[in-house]
Amino acid sequence: VEEALPPQSTKAWGLAAMVAGSVDELALAGSLGARLRLNQRFSLGLDVEWNPFLATHGRRFREGIVNLYFTGILRFPLKYESINLRSSLSFGGSYLLTELYGAPEGSIGLFGGISPLGLEVKASKYLYVVINPMSIAIPVPHLTGVPFVYPQYRFSIGLEFYGG
Repeated sequence: VEEALPPQSTKAWGLAAMVAGSVDELALAGSLGARLRLNQRFSLGLDVEWNPFLATHGRRFREGIVNLYFTGILRFPLKYESINLRSSLSFGGSYLLTELYGAPEGSIGLFGGISPLGLEVKASKYLYVVINPMSIAIPVPHLTGVPFVYPQYRFSIGLEFYGG
């Protein structure tokens, strides 16, 4: 069995696509992003995410928010295994797409997220399946007056593709 990530010192560009769900504050999330693998252990990313949430009145999904954020990824390669452990930290901005009581549509605020322990499974030479079973995302799209905070405990799964 070969190493999960080849011991490359060269940089590689990549793409990421993730979907997530939250059961505490009912919400979905889908994101697309660009990645730059700096070496075997570190990657940086820029992600855009649509995060609709379930309205308590009417039990339907609302437009929610759009988040744009930078992501830092730290890998813990398992030698001779096709699995890596990983942690990630995200920080950026959040934009409210819908009118809420006390939070007008178009409000702009902050976004933060952490995935303390995830798995990265090598599917092919360039493709990885990423599973984050315990992530926390905290969008705060409205900061003035009474801030609108929508913390979410998420499970996410996605794909990352890195060029040679």
